[in-house]
Amino acid sequence: MKNTWMPALIWGGIYALLMMIWPLLESILGFHDRWIEYHVLFTSVKYLPALFIFYRSLISARLRQTERSFPYSKAFIAGLRTTVCASVFTPIAMAVSLQFLTPDFLTTMETFMVQEQWMTAEAAANYFQFSTYMIQWSVATPAVGLMLTAIAAVFAMRQR
Repeated sequence: MKNTWMPALIWGGIYALLMMIWPLLESILGFHDRWIEYHVLFTSVKYLPALFIFYRSLISARLRQTERSFPYSKAFIAGLRTTVCASVFTPIAMAVSLQFLTPDFLTTMETFMVQEQWMTAEAAANYFQFSTYMIQWSVATPAVGLMLTAIAAVFAMRQR
């Protein structure tokens, strides 16, 4: 039997790379300063390539198996493996991103939220901390992975 975790490791790593590089792209395009008010919208766009990554992961898993059929349940399980790998790799990638690629992001967002009166200074200071963001990513990655898996499995399954 072929290694069923290999596609999950590869595509979970690619997902983590996307999560690491996306904030850098946001910064380069000005969504961390000049157009910071549109940051939330642009950040949401990253889930389109993320969905494609999960879809490719499931296709890779489907191609590695010997049976012709690949029902939703098998696709979903393959996606869960990718979610596990992404959940391990993504917090590490986000730490690299926040500390080295976009080190001013948290401070800039904190300032923006207070200036626009969307948060109090105290709430923004508590929310835009490195440790808080790491907790958020540690919780959000499995949740997002499950949603992406559920969607991608519909398109990756094959009944025969």
